[in-house]
Amino acid sequence: MKRVIAPSNWKDGKLEIVDRPRMINDLYNVFGTFPTICEIIVQRVGRTRSSRQNKYLWAIPYKMIADHTGHEPEEIHDFYKAKFLKRILNIFDEEIEYTLSTRKLTTVEFEEYTESIRRDAAVKFGLDIPLPNENQLSNEGDEE
Repeated sequence: MKRVIAPSNWKDGKLEIVDRPRMINDLYNVFGTFPTICEIIVQRVGRTRSSRQNKYLWAIPYKMIADHTGHEPEEIHDFYKAKFLKRILNIFDEEIEYTLSTRKLTTVEFEEYTESIRRDAAVKFGLDIPLPNENQLSNEGDEE
């Protein structure tokens, strides 16, 4: 599928193309002319969670909760994804529930997710889960 990516900003309720002349030039270069029918896809741009963030999640919060409850880390993962990353999609007059993948979360969204887990574990189990910079993984190399 041919596509043109046009960096944009959402500002004051309007979508602004950062470099409109470049986008028009790219459209001509890719399609030769403007397509009569096209689709515009808008997505948030941000870095996805780092490998260090993922290592922390599995080595510290998930492991501490699994050790405390006797469940497997994978069960803890599924539970918290369903609790904090569940979304509802209304389409074709139907409502469907789905769960976001932690792999696709931005670094900020991932930190919000792990913070929700730390808070929940503190309330539910009385666990004081250390922050990422409070554990030994914070000094290991990161493959970012």
